[in-house]
Amino acid sequence: EEPIEGEWENEGGGKWTFTPTTPLPEGETAEVVVTDPAGNESEAAPVVVDTTKPDAAVVPPTKGEVVEVEGVEEGATPSIRDKETEEPIEGEWENEGGGKWTFTPTTPLPEGETAEVVVTDPAGNESEPTPVPVDRTAPDAPVLNPTNGSAITGTAEKDSTVVLTDPAGTVLCTVLAHAVTGEFRCAFDPALEHGLTVTAVAVDAARNVSDPASVIVDTTVPPAPKLRPTNGTVVSGTTLPGATVVLSVVTTGKSLGSAVANASGEFSAPFDPALADGTVVGAIAVVATGNRSEQSMVIVDAVRPDAPVLKPSNGTHVSGTAEPATTVTLTAPDGNVLCVVTANARTGEFRCGFDPALADGLVVTAVATDAAGNVSDPASVTVDAVSPEPPKVDETEGETITGCAEAGGTVNVYDSEGNLIGTGTADEDCRFEIVLRPPQGPGSEIEIEVVDEAGNVSERIRITVKRQVVVTLSADQVTAGDSVTVTATGLAGNESAEVWLHSTPVRLVTALTDADGSVQVTVTVPADVTAGEHTVVVKGLESRAEGSAPLRVTAPVVSPVVLAITGGEALTGLAGAAALLLLGAVLLRVRRRRQES
Repeated sequence: EEPIEGEWENEGGGKWTFTPTTPLPEGETAEVVVTDPAGNESEAAPVVVDTTKPDAAVVPPTKGEVVEVEGVEEGATPSIRDKETEEPIEGEWENEGGGKWTFTPTTPLPEGETAEVVVTDPAGNESEPTPVPVDRTAPDAPVLNPTNGSAITGTAEKDSTVVLTDPAGTVLCTVLAHAVTGEFRCAFDPALEHGLTVTAVAVDAARNVSDPASVIVDTTVPPAPKLRPTNGTVVSGTTLPGATVVLSVVTTGKSLGSAVANASGEFSAPFDPALADGTVVGAIAVVATGNRSEQSMVIVDAVRPDAPVLKPSNGTHVSGTAEPATTVTLTAPDGNVLCVVTANARTGEFRCGFDPALADGLVVTAVATDAAGNVSDPASVTVDAVSPEPPKVDETEGETITGCAEAGGTVNVYDSEGNLIGTGTADEDCRFEIVLRPPQGPGSEIEIEVVDEAGNVSERIRITVKRQVVVTLSADQVTAGDSVTVTATGLAGNESAEVWLHSTPVRLVTALTDADGSVQVTVTVPADVTAGEHTVVVKGLESRAEGSAPLRVTAPVVSPVVLAITGGEALTGLAGAAALLLLGAVLLRVRRRRQES
């Protein structure tokens, strides 16, 4: 209870101030006693020493028309001043209680942080100043994601309050946007109905309201993705643009990841290592609304197709067969792609034409790629542009053609007007036999060519169908030296024809056929022709056709030889016999000489 040194000063009106020589410490370490003139002392009043600053006020953003101040210490009072000059700002304060005060400036505060609030406690301690954030700018309209009604999500100004309403103005949800990302989400159970328009506004801390944004609830299920065949290295296909395709193993449910379709609806998901052959891959499209499609499936095909089978080629085209519907790629030895063609979906046949033709000796390689991307082993063919030798053709009577040509070659027969009348294949021994349809008449000209397996065509050869020359005689037996009429048909019209007598050939006559190829002529059988079987032959000099007919030639009748007996005796006995033998020998010699001639 020792007095504390210092100086008192009477301020009047019962108010005094004391200035201690040494500042009093924090707390209640001193007390004041009042003594009246009679020396009576009052009760001691504790002196509370408070040197601690009050907490700074909390000032939410404001539009500048009313400033709300929160967190004011009990008994303390807030004040507002210019941030630069610290001059007080005119206006009215109102204590809302509970540490909350409001200030209405005489003139609305400008945009920005031009003012600050200071709290002063009863001891006169001032808090740190709190800037007054004045915000008169409305936030951007929220960005709403498509929705299927189970939830509405999107982004808005960070820390803004997002209010969702239906067309009637009913509030469906109020949510605070994330302080860092601005994202928000409102879930609905039961889900909002299809077609409902939901409107959203963002309200910032200063109560500025954004323009509205809206989204229409869409519960439409997207179509299932269309999957391409796959060999397990990539699963790809098409779906709605922007959709997420969720992939899984159908048999086990194992997730295989997902892929997002581009603006064209294309998507692909690579796999390393590749999916195993036979794996059943399921795909579900999930659109922005969250709606999910039905599942589509594809079975991994990792089996390579068989190598193509190539036919011989002459360079004008390369053809063959491959697995139906596969893509056949033809390349040159330097890797240059010569042709890409799709094999027939039913037969597997394919053909690539070349103009100009590929060079003789070029090796063409082919591979087949199936729809899943599997590539076959290569097959190759060497271009053969060398024409085969012309066929060798036997004489023909017009019904069939026989001969010899390059083994495996196709032999084509054409009539004089160029019509194909027969075709066949030369066997391994070069032989061929072709039936002509229709048969060709005697003297008809036909042409024959051979086409080798590479398609090279030989020169054509021309032959004439053998003529069927029919020879008839006016008699089938004549005596040497007599005449016989010879008639021949089937020769060429208006050609020279020779008539011969065989066995020892003797030309009897040359005559001219008529327009129909017939000739009739009377010939004389030489008198010295040996009796016996002979043949009359008629030959066409231009057509080289010939025909024949048999002719029996008999010797002329010889009168008996009578020897006159004059002035002598008749030969009798041995002498007579010797004379007859001598005469027979002479006759026999004459006969032999005629035969020799």
